[in-house]
Amino acid sequence: RAQAVSKRESYEIDLTQWQIYPVGDSTAVERKLEINSSQPTITFAPSSATSVVFSAQGMANPAIKFTICRDNDAANGYLLDIRPSGLIKRFQRGYKDDSNTLTSCTSF
Repeated sequence: RAQAVSKRESYEIDLTQWQIYPVGDSTAVERKLEINSSQPTITFAPSSATSVVFSAQGMANPAIKFTICRDNDAANGYLLDIRPSGLIKRFQRGYKDDSNTLTSCTSF
């Protein structure tokens, strides 16, 4: 989000390759997340999403939620909520909002 706003152009996060690049130029990858399969797993909803785009104004499309868990342990997992406004909220470990616990790493 910060990159899109500071450069005043839309950026896409490819959720299949975990790459970040300017919208419309997937060959100009500026960042790539390397995920070690023995480390925490990342699940997102809607699961049909293949990317998230942050506009130059910081807005996100689509709104999306991520869980990051190791060994499917929801009590120690994290939920990140990317809202349409572009606000990114990380809830406390083991919580799916400010007061309810995360009971699953795959459905939230």
